[in-house]
Amino acid sequence: MYFNVGNVNFWLQKVDGRFPSMGQFTKDIDGYTWLNIDSTDAIFVSERLNILPGKDKFNSPVYIGLNDGVVIRGHDTAIQSATEIRLVKSHYDGASVKMSLNRDYLKNALDFGINRIGFNPTDTTPLIGYGNNKLFVIMPLEGTEPEVDSGKLTVLLSNAKASVPSKIEWSSRTAKPIPVTLACRSTRSRSKAVDKSKGKVAVLDDAVKLRANLRETLGSVNDLIRSIKSQRRQDKLLRDTVNSLRKLQNV
Repeated sequence: MYFNVGNVNFWLQKVDGRFPSMGQFTKDIDGYTWLNIDSTDAIFVSERLNILPGKDKFNSPVYIGLNDGVVIRGHDTAIQSATEIRLVKSHYDGASVKMSLNRDYLKNALDFGINRIGFNPTDTTPLIGYGNNKLFVIMPLEGTEPEVDSGKLTVLLSNAKASVPSKIEWSSRTAKPIPVTLACRSTRSRSKAVDKSKGKVAVLDDAVKLRANLRETLGSVNDLIRSIKSQRRQDKLLRDTVNSLRKLQNV
């Protein structure tokens, strides 16, 4: 292989194995766990990944848990709190998995239309994503998930009408499962969880609504300006016509 600059040819030596091929990632996926993401869940998660705690941490990690449901969690290690998104319309096939990812890569995959992601449940090999005629490869992050006090856990549901399980356990190969007990089913505890979730997403939702209202208002203002300019042109034309008629009368 070579490339040409002016009258000079530069020949490049072929080096085998320097860069990985796509076949290297897709040849041994028979035992993978597959996450199937609902389209509405994908939008819900993509819009809220950046408000999950831990965005400013190195590699901006989030933790995906596939165990009795689909959960994406962010941590604030300074105050030992966490916020998790439960994808109630999505599901997975295969063994339980717990994996850490860079949230920016996950958001890119969702925004590209990736709706099926394969996880190797026995090793931290690259994740394989399919969807919208695209193949997406994501390298998971190393390290274990921080522990969190169950009283400092905020839960966001991608479908508000879905039932809330009282407990979810996250499996781990290097540590014992960490039970995460949600607030009791009393009205008081449930209202606290709702207040926390509203506090996390209210700013984003209000901003989206405000943007839509501003765009609608701007469109109305532009229509009004065009109408005023048109009316001015008509008034000017009418005045010019009247003045011309007056001049004709004086001739």
